[in-house]
Amino acid sequence: MYVITGLLHDRGRDVMAHKIFVSYKYADSLVYQDPDLKNNPDICGEDKALTPWHYLNAMSSILSDEAIEKWEPDGEDLSQFTDDTIASKLRDLIYDSSITIVLISPGMKDKDKSEKDQWIPWEISYSLREQTRNERRSKPNALIAVVLPDRNHSYKYCIEKEPCGAELLKFSDSFCFDIIGRNFFNKKEPDCYICSVCNERHYRGYKNSYIVYARWFDFKANPALYINRALDNWENIDLFDIHKEL
Repeated sequence: MYVITGLLHDRGRDVMAHKIFVSYKYADSLVYQDPDLKNNPDICGEDKALTPWHYLNAMSSILSDEAIEKWEPDGEDLSQFTDDTIASKLRDLIYDSSITIVLISPGMKDKDKSEKDQWIPWEISYSLREQTRNERRSKPNALIAVVLPDRNHSYKYCIEKEPCGAELLKFSDSFCFDIIGRNFFNKKEPDCYICSVCNERHYRGYKNSYIVYARWFDFKANPALYINRALDNWENIDLFDIHKEL
């Protein structure tokens, strides 16, 4: 996880600075080995294989010049911790952030471990909870899922075009965590229709899911667009069934 802060610019106007918490799988090498990132010593250094950590380095330079906190507990065995211990590790990191970005990658989930024994589900869970300190109560964070391309430079493991042109989202598939999938298509009164081409139900627009999603290259090109969408959902959080528990 990583916390960054800074000022974004969207089409010539300033967007309010926000503290952003980033959740990701540090050691997943199944992501696209982007030559532009690999040839950038400030991002890749001397590492031979790119992981989401290197994409995070690139994201940090896009969103902010200042990294204010960094913690990478990938090697820690959560099965040895109580829920209270995990909570104490996450509360301070997440409490004063307002946006959580989760980097979606093909190997983000260890299928040999329960979800409660992995960091990302806990980070999402605490991002969606309210906390009270000194009589001040924090709201759940806005959430963005930034999908990283796989080794074949494809997003099909997570996002695929259907024959009718609609996008099929696979956040409920086995590679992803349940708490992420349950916060998609969770608007209480969704805007949906039956497609005349495939006869399946489709949803109109990003406002049908609390979590806003973006492909990596789309997010990199215009991060403020997706941050503003996520904040729009956050301001209307009562319209969604938020799933907070593991």
